[in-house]
Amino acid sequence: MRWHGRLEQRRGGPKICTNRLPLISCVNNDDKRRTRTRKNVQGSLPPPEATLEPDGPGEDKHALANHLRSIAPFNKRWKVTQTINEGTYGVVFAVQDVETGVHGVIKVAKSVGNDAGNQTAEWEGFILEKMYKTNNSASVVRLLDKGMLADQNGEGMEFMVLEKAEIPVMDYVKGVKGKERKWRVANVMLQMLKGIYDMHVQGLLHRDLKPDNMGILAKKQPIVVLFDLGMVRMYTGFFGENRTPRTVCSFRGTPEWASGYSQKNRDQCRFDDLIGWLYVACELFDDTENPMQPLPWTFRQNPRVVRYLKSPFCPAYLLLRKCPPQFYAINTYLMTASRKGPPDYRLVANKVVEAIIDIEGQMTVRPSNPKSSETDRKSQTKPGPGGDVPKKKGSNDDYLKSDDMKKLAAAKQAEAAEPPAKPASKEPQKLAIKGSKEKQPSVQKPNDQPPPEEPKKKSKTESQEKKSSNNTQNKDDPSPDANAPKSKTRSVDQKTNEA
Repeated sequence: MRWHGRLEQRRGGPKICTNRLPLISCVNNDDKRRTRTRKNVQGSLPPPEATLEPDGPGEDKHALANHLRSIAPFNKRWKVTQTINEGTYGVVFAVQDVETGVHGVIKVAKSVGNDAGNQTAEWEGFILEKMYKTNNSASVVRLLDKGMLADQNGEGMEFMVLEKAEIPVMDYVKGVKGKERKWRVANVMLQMLKGIYDMHVQGLLHRDLKPDNMGILAKKQPIVVLFDLGMVRMYTGFFGENRTPRTVCSFRGTPEWASGYSQKNRDQCRFDDLIGWLYVACELFDDTENPMQPLPWTFRQNPRVVRYLKSPFCPAYLLLRKCPPQFYAINTYLMTASRKGPPDYRLVANKVVEAIIDIEGQMTVRPSNPKSSETDRKSQTKPGPGGDVPKKKGSNDDYLKSDDMKKLAAAKQAEAAEPPAKPASKEPQKLAIKGSKEKQPSVQKPNDQPPPEEPKKKSKTESQEKKSSNNTQNKDDPSPDANAPKSKTRSVDQKTNEA
């Protein structure tokens, strides 16, 4: 009965350690989605205002916040612009640097009990400082400043100034509808996966992934960053080896987005962060307004049912009914892979990229697709079956954008309009008049030289034809014209004799 009572106490929520750190979260209590059980919605549990009760009778619940505003600017740099969150364990303000104008978020942890608040703030500051020193491009909020403050009673309080994420993820996703919303969600999940990978490389587990613990830096710079690292744990040892998993440990995280393995009070590993990432994706892909049940176990009160829905035996369509089809492969891998080795981040990232490309193909206004342009370029440069390179797709008018190119195209069209020269025929040309003494032109083939004796033979045949034609004329025509040359020769001989 004692163990059963402890488990019920953990499941109940008010006394579990998971409710301590969200009170000094960077997100306001009113902006958080309270979808744990139907009892919470019906109001059986105390409202969030109950966390703002004063520590003692007659003490103002806003005394700490008013005192901190009176001593601002903190470290002579940060002035308070807005109160984000105020609770039992600390206060969160939106601040601005007096010198540079940079916006940030300051978290002041109140010392409670055995200095628990300061220990948590000190640990989170150490993690953020370690992340920034080792990898300044990690998708985690940066630590801008830290130090100590004194409350109204003179007790010390840890404070740290973090980089401000201006847009919550839920507001960024709900800004559009249809395919563009899915495209935004897929890009957000890809950047969130990068942040998880950056933490895992440093040997850290987040253990509290949910939409409230990540945000967009700016509208013009939609970069997703993770924050609220108060529940981070190192899974590696001093020399970088994996620590031996604990048999039983207390639960850390939020039950709505925690993995089923971690809810059994087992030691978490890198796969638990990725499973929480998958549950966040399932919630963001649900495009219905104010969904009553974004996840299958949202309003389930039976722990056995919740344990079954978070197990590998649960049908995937109950969880991924709103997700792209590529997430079915991700769910199968995360539920069936061995937890002893490192996860295959490349497999998960490639599936998300495939989902992004698929959504871009379904959008009416398609953005540039790097993979399709690469395949088109390869197909254009690849030689055909005969060795020739095929021409580019599309007409030449697409490439004629300047005046010089248009003039060049007009010149080419004018040359194409001229009649082409007739090619030389292989057979010799026949003369129009028969019997003419003109020599017939000899047509030679390219790269073929005629033999040197060929023109002489042609000359002999022509002389023989002339003789035969003269003889035939003398025999057939007894006219004086035919004997004219003979008479002329006789008269010349007679004159010579007489002389």
